[in-house]
Amino acid sequence: MDINIFIKLNELIHLNKELIKSTNLTLYGAYSPEARYQPLSMDNDNSWIAASKLDLLLGHKSNDSKIRELQQSEVLREQRINFVTIQFGGEDEFALGASRYSADPSPTSRIVNKELRKLLNKLAHTGVKTCHGDIIENHFWTDGALACGKQWHRFLRTGIYQKKNSEDGYRPAL
Repeated sequence: MDINIFIKLNELIHLNKELIKSTNLTLYGAYSPEARYQPLSMDNDNSWIAASKLDLLLGHKSNDSKIRELQQSEVLREQRINFVTIQFGGEDEFALGASRYSADPSPTSRIVNKELRKLLNKLAHTGVKTCHGDIIENHFWTDGALACGKQWHRFLRTGIYQKKNSEDGYRPAL
């Protein structure tokens, strides 16, 4: 499973809350690489915003012993089986990065993939165009991402390369 979405943070929080409701899964976040994953409250968006700077993990509560005993930096691919990793793409003054849902094949990833695609059919649009005109069908974008007026890049650059985020990126394939 690998789904990329150009989406604003508040829309991503809303999408994840809807996904949790429809799948009855739990979203876990760690606030630093040294922290352990903790379940995120449905009522506290601030905890989601802080945790969105790192990976979020979506999975069944029955599997949380695989991740809750380890620091975020110690959770390897083997422990992520039956969890879906959610990464907020980020945003800076120039651009919006693509948020990503990814997972190895598992019963959890099949459930999330099915429900996420249903939600994206309601809340997002499909297909983006690269700056070279190539169309990528399996990427999604939201109205909020379009309204922000920023460039879209799959990965945001930082440091001395950050200015490159202002260069042409992806755009809707309308």
